[in-house]
Formats: sequence, structure tokens, C-alpha cells
Amino acid sequence: MTTSQYERIAGCASRRSTWGSRFRGSSSRGRSTHRATVAWNILCAGLLLLGGAVSASASDRGGPSTIKVDEDLLITVEEAGQDVGVVERSQGEDGAVSVTWDTADGSALSGEDYVASSGSLEWADGDGSNRNVILQLVDDGAPEGDESFSFRLTSVTGNAVIDPERDQTEVRILANDGGGGGGGGGGGGGGGDAGVLKFDDDVFFTAEGAALAVISVERSQGESGEVSVTYSTSDGSATAPGDYGATGGTLTWPDGDGGTRTFTIEIVDDDEGEGTETVNLLLSSPTGGAGLDPERFEAELRIADNDGGGGGGGGGGGGGDAGVLKFDQRTFTTLEGSAVAVITVERSQGESGAVTVEYSTSDGTATAPDDYQATGGVLEWASGDGSIKTFTVPIVPDGIDEGTETVLLELAAATGGATIDPVRGSAVLNILDDDDAPIGGGSPGELKFSMSGFQVTESGGQATIVVERSRGGNGVVTVDYDTVPVSATADVDYGSTSGTLSWGDQDESDRTFTVPIFDDSEQEGSEVVQLVLSNPGGGATLDAERSEVPLTLLDDDASTQATCVPSATTLCLQQGRFQATIVYRTGQGTSGRGQAVPLSESSGLFWFFGADNIEMLLKALDGCQVPGLEAYWVFYAATTDVDFTLRVTDLATGLSKEYTNVLGTTAAPVQDVFTFDACNP
Repeated sequence: MTTSQYERIAGCASRRSTWGSRFRGSSSRGRSTHRATVAWNILCAGLLLLGGAVSASASDRGGPSTIKVDEDLLITVEEAGQDVGVVERSQGEDGAVSVTWDTADGSALSGEDYVASSGSLEWADGDGSNRNVILQLVDDGAPEGDESFSFRLTSVTGNAVIDPERDQTEVRILANDGGGGGGGGGGGGGGGDAGVLKFDDDVFFTAEGAALAVISVERSQGESGEVSVTYSTSDGSATAPGDYGATGGTLTWPDGDGGTRTFTIEIVDDDEGEGTETVNLLLSSPTGGAGLDPERFEAELRIADNDGGGGGGGGGGGGGDAGVLKFDQRTFTTLEGSAVAVITVERSQGESGAVTVEYSTSDGTATAPDDYQATGGVLEWASGDGSIKTFTVPIVPDGIDEGTETVLLELAAATGGATIDPVRGSAVLNILDDDDAPIGGGSPGELKFSMSGFQVTESGGQATIVVERSRGGNGVVTVDYDTVPVSATADVDYGSTSGTLSWGDQDESDRTFTVPIFDDSEQEGSEVVQLVLSNPGGGATLDAERSEVPLTLLDDDASTQATCVPSATTLCLQQGRFQATIVYRTGQGTSGRGQAVPLSESSGLFWFFGADNIEMLLKALDGCQVPGLEAYWVFYAATTDVDFTLRVTDLATGLSKEYTNVLGTTAAPVQDVFTFDACNP
């Protein structure tokens, strides 16, 4: 699918100008029309990112390469500190090529408004991935209006040419110093106080059989003010949509929040023995004065092949028959006050013959013997034995307030023809510090499910359940979770699931667990599993209303379909198949339902406080003909920082999803292309 086709589906080209003029948004602090336009551009950029990722796989490897800048206009703000120029190679990937680049003054002057720089970018034979250049900005504190400079491509080597229409980018710097208040200087340090944004690691790992890869992004060196960053993916040796689902969006941190943010990448299991493949990850366009870590604004996701072998020479099958040995999970968690941590190792993909594997521990941030006792040994499986084996790591409570510490776990030296999983052959044990008593009467918080009920279609594969900690973050807390059959049958309709969730001191981020869902062809109506939280530890309490909630398994074998009935507060999209409502709450305690304004068969608006002040544009788009992304897509952009819950329901399947925003946080655009995947229910 071409970029223009994506624009046509999304309506970006036709509404880009008219919608921005209507869409002012609401906030206790006030938002400008410019932010609405930026939000719309971000939403459309996400669509074009998807379109580009799909169409890029069809590029012709032959002929001379064309080197060009990704955009002819890059808009940023002084306080961002830096932005990213993206350079593409297209229309051919034969041979090694390179391009030189530099910056040039416009109304912005080097040394005063930005840092002059130059360099070269290189591509190997067959490499068609993008290259990125960090452009450094200077926040000078002078009220001078918008300024611009150029990021230019100057010369190439190898079998390549520079696109004459896209040989440079105008970098437009929107001034943040205009108006308001005199007063002195100061302000320059805010960039540092706002923090540095970076990937949690430079390499992430997942297996082809995993449904999703979770990518984590950190804020460090400062937590002052609200900041955000844009993330995106591009092909490495893996290609979208055949190996993974291209994705992009925005991560946001409110003032004072130094927690980790995550996004997910869908992984496609393709049954081809192709070895480990890679996806490129990029952070760009930081806001709020935050900067990008020059060493970690790019990262790589490695997808380990689960189809055995690839590669020459016989005998590969034997390893598959003997099985693959791996840790049961990438991360284990225990409390410092626990006597031991129990570590689980599993054998999968074969049980032929007796096999063994060695295990060992080594220091991460925890040190032996002060924090734990080093251990090692051998785990054994008999022929035909596919059970889970365990070993224990003794934990040493030291009475010192030192935060969470880590122990590194390793598997090695498999025998009997077994192999070690390349991703889960190593793991981390987190030891949560429990020496912090709540200070000054602070609360350990309340634990609860994020919603009063969850839903999933029978063919959904799994349900992801979210548990929240609220009303306090003092101390280390835990809670047990379990599934209890109601009308659904355990291990027939769903997989029984139980475990423990843990939070560190001052950690109020969400925790999740998954419930496997089993599909059948029987028209049996919706069935229910009860989700239960119990045994809160560390002084936390359970929310009386949300410690037990239902998980509804929606039967997608049924032939009947409800139809949406439009109202003043209900949008009906895609010929009545999709129903959307929204509720909001302000900082002054005002709450209500958003008022609906239908636009077309696939789009509509919501406003909260006045019909001339639109808060949200919502689209439900038919992407069922897009290879690799066959689903109905839900996209929205909003310019508001009030608390809201948008609920979208597919009446053909009964599946609902809630999209939320936290009070005081500028709503990030959403591009959900995976949730509503029942094209022909």
C-alpha cells in the first residue's frame, strides 16, 4: 500500500487544514491552535509511517540508490535541546554508498541558535534502512520569534544520487521566549532539569513465537515539567508487516515523573527458518525541554527465530527433538525479606532423550554474599520429561535502605542434544528492598484492577489484565492474582492463571498479567471468568469495588450483530458497527459526557465545554485489506489535559477497549491497528 493510499484511508490529506482551525482543545493552562495542528500532524505521521513500512518492502533492490531527507520541514522548539534529521535510501540497495551532510544558517545563527555540524552517513550493500542525525539546538533566552536553519545533503559516493527535491530540510525553531514576563534570565538550566530520554537498553530481545515485544524508555537526570518523545520503528533485517507490525506514537511524562514508559511491537510468527532478525527503534522530537541521550536515542530489537535451524548441515532436527531449555521468564522478582527466590527453568519444543543444563548466578547491582548467596548447579530432565525444574537463590536481608538490586542468572552447557534459548538463556532476579517503612504517615497505596470488567474475543489468543497502584506509593508492596471459573471452563475456554505482582518504593506504575484464551467453533454465547486480587503485602490495601472483576469471553462464532444507535453523546462509525462514548473529569471536579459530532462514516468529533471548542477527532478505519494489518483501526488525536476515558465497542463481536488520559497530562495521539482484528466475525 502506498503512502497516498494511507492518506486516503485516514483522510489526512483532505482534513489537515480544515480540522486544525476547528480544534482548539481544553486545558486549565490553555492550549494554542498550533498544538492542535501538531497533534494532527503527529497522527497523520503515524499513518504515513505505517504506509511507508508496508510499501518499503516492495522497493527495487536494483539500480542506483536515491538518497533524500525524510521531511522537507522539521518543526521543533528551542527548549527541546535537539531534534533528529532522518535520511532515507530508496529505489535501490545495490552496493555500498555514503552521503555527506552539513548545516547552514538561515535566520537562525550557528553558535547562537543551534550548533553547526557536519558528517557522513554510510550504507552497506543491501541496506535500505534509514539513518539519523542529531541536530543540537541552543535555548538562548532571547525573545526573537521563530527562526530556521538548513540540514543539507551535499555529496554522495557509490551507485547513488541525491534527490534534488529532497536534498535539504528546513529546521524551524519555534521560539519559547516570547512574551511574558521579563525577568531574568534563568531558565536555561531547565533543559537539564527536564531530563534526558533514552531507551532502557541499546538492544532488546524477543522470540518469534512471542505475541509482543515490550520496549522500555527512561527519563533520567531530571524530572521537572511535562515532557514527551516520539517513538518509531523501521526495518532492519526484519521487514514489516511480514516479521513485525510497524508502530509509532508518543510517550509522555508529567511533571515530577521519572518512571519508565513502554510501548509494544507486534511480532509475526512466520514458520520460516531465517535466523535472528532485527528492527530499528528510534526516539525523536523531545518536548518540554528534555533532551535525547546521544548514545541511546536509537536501539535495536532482535527477534530470535523459533523455526529451528536455518542453516546448513544436517542434525538440526535432533536439537529440536531434545528440546530447548530456557528460563520461564526474563525477570524474576522477590522481596529482600524472603528466605529464597525460586527460579524456574522449562524444556519446550521436544522431550526426546535425557538432557541437562548448568545454571549459575553473578552480581548485577546486588553483591554476594552481602545481598544474596551465589549458587550454581545442574538441572536434569529424563527422556519424555517436559516438566519445569527449579533452583533457589538464598536472599540476605541486610537492613539497609538501598533500593531494588539485581542478580544475573545464566544457563550454559546444555547436553543430550538440547539447545539453550537465545533470548531466555539469561534472566534477571530483582530483589525489592523492604527496609523502607512509610515515612510521615504516607500510604503504601491501594491496589485494584484498572477497569470494572475486561472483555476479549474468543479468538483473541490472550487477555491482558492491568492492575493499578493508587493513593500512595510508600514502601514495597505485593498482591496475588488468580482466575476463578464462573461460566467459562478452566483449561477448555481459558488457561488458569495465578501469580504475584510487585511494586518498589514510590513506584505507582501499572502491572499486567495475561490470561490465555482458547478458541472453539461452538456458538455458546459469552462466558465469564472471575479475576481476583488477594493477600496484599507491604501495608497496601485492596479497593473494595475492583479487587474482583469479571473477564468476559465474547463468542465470535455467533451470527447476530447489534447496531449502534447514535445520540448526543454517542458516535456511530462504520455503518453502526462501532460505538464510541467518552467521559471526562477536570481538576475542579467537573465531570460529564463528551458531546458527539458525526463527520463521516468513519470519523467524528467530541467536545466537552462548547461546540466551538473541539477536544477530540476520532476515526474508525477499515484496514481489513491491508496485508499484515488486517483489522479495523482506531485513531484519535486530542488537545486536552483533562482526565478522560474513551470507550470504543465493536458491536459485531462485543469487544470493547478503553483509552484513557491522566489529569494534567497532554493527551498523546493513538494509532491502534491491532485490537479490533475481527474483520469477518
